[in-house]
Amino acid sequence: MNAQQTAGVDSRAPESAAPQRALVIGGGPAAAIAAQALADMGADVTLARLNAAKPALFHTQPGSDGNGDQLRQAAPDLEGVNVRDAQEAPTVKRENGRFHVEFADGTTADYESILVAAGVGLRPKSKAFPAGVELFTPELELKSSANVAFIFDYDALSDPAMACAATKAAALNASKGGASSVLFRHAAVPHLYGETILGEARDAGVRFIRYADRPLVQSSEGGLQIEVRDVIDVDERVTLNPDRVIVVTGPDPSSVPEWLRMLVPAGETDDEGFALSDSIHSNMGRAFGSGLFITGEATGNVDMAAVTAQARAAASAAHAWMRTSRDKASDQPMTISCACVGCLTCY
Repeated sequence: MNAQQTAGVDSRAPESAAPQRALVIGGGPAAAIAAQALADMGADVTLARLNAAKPALFHTQPGSDGNGDQLRQAAPDLEGVNVRDAQEAPTVKRENGRFHVEFADGTTADYESILVAAGVGLRPKSKAFPAGVELFTPELELKSSANVAFIFDYDALSDPAMACAATKAAALNASKGGASSVLFRHAAVPHLYGETILGEARDAGVRFIRYADRPLVQSSEGGLQIEVRDVIDVDERVTLNPDRVIVVTGPDPSSVPEWLRMLVPAGETDDEGFALSDSIHSNMGRAFGSGLFITGEATGNVDMAAVTAQARAAASAAHAWMRTSRDKASDQPMTISCACVGCLTCY
């Protein structure tokens, strides 16, 4: 059975059957999207909304300005979802084929499936940088007419989605009369929009400098100075004196919450330490013998469009799994539909 067929499992159940109960744990757009998708499928959904979670998500489509505003618009207004605001994740145990959950206030409940959308932090900038060098974050704002230099791939390759978002910020700054430079090792083209974003940035006047050796960033009387050898322009040595230097890194696997690490057993993480997720491109990560699904930044995914598709696909998989479990328990036949459910997995 392929992913589209799995997502399209017929969700019709006898009228006497109680709604499937699912718990979504996390904060930010990914948790809200997954919770709403499950509710729209008819599940009884509780969202344990972690208030301390700050989304590390970036918009990478052409033409969308203001990353923070885009993130606020991405999270749906929840309808039919029971929301429990929390400062910490609940305790989860597997009992009698269900998930037994104890919340911080001592109340308990049982659920058939759990979907986790935990946030992560970003890799810190190198300690080699002098004071004043900034880390690229979703909240970063640029004043108009700023002279800004973005540095990609300094210690390790920058996350492609973050690099695309930074390129968009550089283009926006240049279009408003500022001076933008992008220093990189590898061009960030994470999807079909990547070339478009690069083209828009060039048209806006962004200067791209490809380097082989790390740029030297040091303090100067006027603020910060960068010396770098541009391998694009015949190995030319370039000196920049920007007002701001912004470093683009990526999601930090060491910041995956400890409660999630305890929830996901060995073998359910990738080589970097991020949790496995469900998509048409990879094997599904399921713990406790199935029923647990992971989406969002804890899987190493910080592209808002990809996370939206991922969250909806995970919700569809969780809903299908709950229905399948009930059908097996009651010996009811399961009907498969190949109709598109609008999960955007084909994005």
